[in-house]
Amino acid sequence: MRKKPNPQKFSVQIDNRTLKAIGKVSKGASSNSSEELHIAQSVTKAFENMGSWIADLDKLIFENNHIGAFTLLKSKSPTITFLKTPLLDKACLINESELTLLQQKELAVIIVAIASQEHKFGVIEDRIDRYLREFENELEPGLKQSFILSKANAAADNKKYNVASINFQKVVSDLQTSPIDLAYAYRGLAKISLIEEDIIKYSLLSSDQFLTAGNRNEAVADIMFVSGLYEKQDQEHALSLIDKAIELYGSGQALDDEFAASLFFRKASYL
Repeated sequence: MRKKPNPQKFSVQIDNRTLKAIGKVSKGASSNSSEELHIAQSVTKAFENMGSWIADLDKLIFENNHIGAFTLLKSKSPTITFLKTPLLDKACLINESELTLLQQKELAVIIVAIASQEHKFGVIEDRIDRYLREFENELEPGLKQSFILSKANAAADNKKYNVASINFQKVVSDLQTSPIDLAYAYRGLAKISLIEEDIIKYSLLSSDQFLTAGNRNEAVADIMFVSGLYEKQDQEHALSLIDKAIELYGSGQALDDEFAASLFFRKASYL
């Protein structure tokens, strides 16, 4: 009897940080490599072209059509994660006085999200303070905690460590804070702490919350950071943390395979 060919499955995964598409073929003895390469390249190109609308945003702002600029920015806000073009300065040029109160609040949320994406919280610290004053009663509890977290990060960026610590602690002490905001608040406390025990404690708390939020990449990043701290004083514990990180990356997905290989290399360097 003739043997049935193994079914093949070609999957494409996107690395949000690099916007590169990674293709993976599972099962089967052969594959159409040129077709797979074309698919991966097409997907990558689609993500790279997501910022084509920014020229329209510039034009609307130049023409003082601030309502139009806001409307366009809001409609494209779901794609901000995939943009390579800096957007914060452009978004801050939109004249808020021409917007309704609701639109001003929505713009504030978008600007804070862009600052997070571009790692520029410090640049808009004064703006975040104003948002917290003006929208204190309009912000939902979870969103308010996100703004306070942004204030903490901005203060830390600007080396105002006492202010940063106070605001990070506000976030972690609030029962309505989401796991993802808790994770970043604990990470923030780890970054500004001077005592190694506190740095380790907060980093592990951050890792736990990232796992709760479903963000495995960031959870592993914190685990590996702590592993590095133990490298000289307790190599056995450092190795156990690397093993934990490798276990988290045991799904066999293409993006994970690449990172898992780097974890195995790190482990081998200890042995």
